[in-house]
Amino acid sequence: VDVAFFGNLLHDFYYDEGHEKAVEYLAAIRATLKPGGVLGLTDHVGRPDLDNAKLHRMEEALARELLAEAGFEVVAASDLYANPADEHNLMVYDERIYRQTDRFFLKARVAGN
Repeated sequence: VDVAFFGNLLHDFYYDEGHEKAVEYLAAIRATLKPGGVLGLTDHVGRPDLDNAKLHRMEEALARELLAEAGFEVVAASDLYANPADEHNLMVYDERIYRQTDRFFLKARVAGN
């Protein structure tokens, strides 16, 4: 596999199944990638002062930490899915923000490639 995409789901794996399981899922994706393959990862931006599990959000720093633990290095980030109007305090399915959340987008490569 040359490219994999993990969209708006890492928070679910992390909060529902725990830190180690989230790393396992990412490591399984890494194992399917060819040398030089990349993973695109996006998720809803969370804030450290809010209940991100309840809001279905995640801090970008946590996603980066999980990627590193799974053997990835982040090689780029993009504001492609950014929405500065999102205050990060609504649940992502709230009709006021649904499908318009502020999301981070990371490009990760297998570490060492």
